[in-house]
Amino acid sequence: MKKASVWVILIIALAVYIAGLIFATPAEDFGVDGAQVVFELELFGITSDPSSLLSTDITTSVTVQIGVTIFLGLLFFFLGRNLKVRPDSKKQLFAEYVVGFFNGTVKDSMGEKYMSYAPFMAAIFCFSMFNSLTSILGLRGPTADISVVLTWGLMTAFLVHRNRLKSGGIWRTTKSFFEPVAPMLPLNILNDITTPLTHSFRHFGNILAGTIIMSIFYWALGYFAFVVPAAFSLYFDLFGAFIQAFIFMTLATVYILISDLSPPEEQS
Repeated sequence: MKKASVWVILIIALAVYIAGLIFATPAEDFGVDGAQVVFELELFGITSDPSSLLSTDITTSVTVQIGVTIFLGLLFFFLGRNLKVRPDSKKQLFAEYVVGFFNGTVKDSMGEKYMSYAPFMAAIFCFSMFNSLTSILGLRGPTADISVVLTWGLMTAFLVHRNRLKSGGIWRTTKSFFEPVAPMLPLNILNDITTPLTHSFRHFGNILAGTIIMSIFYWALGYFAFVVPAAFSLYFDLFGAFIQAFIFMTLATVYILISDLSPPEEQS
């Protein structure tokens, strides 16, 4: 396509967009709700209560995650079938590229010693990205639900404490809470509590912000909602999903790596 044609298309799109902003009739009410309840479930005598932490409501966040899990299972089953020593298909080349990407990321970030964490990092990345991408289908992405992302943060925190105990033992782990000086004990404990929270809220906040911004566009444009610039959707739905998943995974590698209490000569 010639450069002049591209500019003509952009100018027409901009003109239609401006017309939409001027003449569109926004909806009377605007709001961004949480995940919708699909059905209520009573479990061990606990009934559904939205105000309770023990609520057993099955929401769209749960059902969408189940769908993503099934999709990823089928996708990787397909990619892992009929593999050969010498790849002779684009499917196997793509599968090897994906595995190499995660292995390389973990090796570069954490070192050869932590290569066993590559499957976990790959799972977190893929699960986060594909859950965020469900917004393209008109669904509310589970990553805009703090309970979902906080679960991943707590899983990472568990691996951090596991690595700390494994590398330093009980004595060195206990001693680390009093470093560099004993009065730092309360701050070190607070750091362990807030790290999974900040890890989760950063991801949650960015995805939710994108959801709200795109919702405002659709609300403001009213009947002209179809002229919302594709660039915004491309960023928030595609690029945003990838970059947020990548940052979450990268921070997980960093948190696990810095929890290593073994002597420096054993950390490489």
